[in-house]
Amino acid sequence: MVELYNDFVKEFQDRMDQVVLLRLVAKITPQLPNLKSRLEFVDKLKELVLRQEQALILAELRKGFHLLEERDIEACNLILQESSKKVDRIREVDPFLYSQLYKLQANYHHARKEYQDFYKNALQFLAYTPEDEITPEEKISFSLEMGLAILFSPKILNFSELLEQRVIQSLQGSQYVWLYNLLEIFNRGDVTQFTKHMSSIPKEIQQHTNAFVDQRTTLEQKIRIASMFELIFNLQKNERNLTFEQLSTITHLSVSEVEFLIIKAMSLELIKGEIDQVEQRLDVSWIQPRVLDLERVKKMKNKVDSWVHSLEALLRMVQEYNI
Repeated sequence: MVELYNDFVKEFQDRMDQVVLLRLVAKITPQLPNLKSRLEFVDKLKELVLRQEQALILAELRKGFHLLEERDIEACNLILQESSKKVDRIREVDPFLYSQLYKLQANYHHARKEYQDFYKNALQFLAYTPEDEITPEEKISFSLEMGLAILFSPKILNFSELLEQRVIQSLQGSQYVWLYNLLEIFNRGDVTQFTKHMSSIPKEIQQHTNAFVDQRTTLEQKIRIASMFELIFNLQKNERNLTFEQLSTITHLSVSEVEFLIIKAMSLELIKGEIDQVEQRLDVSWIQPRVLDLERVKKMKNKVDSWVHSLEALLRMVQEYNI
């Protein structure tokens, strides 16, 4: 790409669409030998695109990518802050600018191990980036990091949202298929399968030993909350009054440990409701919304059908009473 630029593109770059030019720059600068040469290359192009605000922002973001590669996190953050303000003032933003902004924000939060913010920005990056613009290697790398991020983020239980992303399918058939299977287990809230799966993939997990060791407590707590979440979701709203005994069975915890799990889920704002400590019951009034896969859509349909039948029965009773 560097040779193509020097031998061909450079001759007419001042007549090119400047956003298109910055698309090329995103492929060229990583091939330059060091940070200094990359920043100098971008600075020269900035002089060329001064009159096009979006191209100028893209040039700054490109510098941010390279600064972050060198672990200059603070300098990258300053670029992100200024770029975000400028983008907010633009009425019609080129999708490529959004794509690069969210990608750099995702990379920044990943470098700081801020899993929840990384995950949210990564989803936005995918929303603004055509799939054919992401290389197979990038798909696997990005899917790996997103999968780990959603597992390690205590507040995100919407696994179906990630599993519905086409890019995550790249994990299947790769060396990280174990991660895809683990995400499906969390999506089902299956504590038994979680325990079996974690014990059957030691070699794969060894590649991420520190992360999994550090987050093991979070993972075990999260799969139990996921199992409780799945149980509540499958119940009709008027049936969401659960005993600690029921929750103990589904979460594989003792009855005495269930209350702490409920309080944890409430503190993370995953569920809302009331705890009756005397009767040892949980009355759930709300659960965090989630993206519905096909199986859950069918369950929702069954709930609506049941609700309609109940209304029809009530209406018949009222009509009979009036007669």
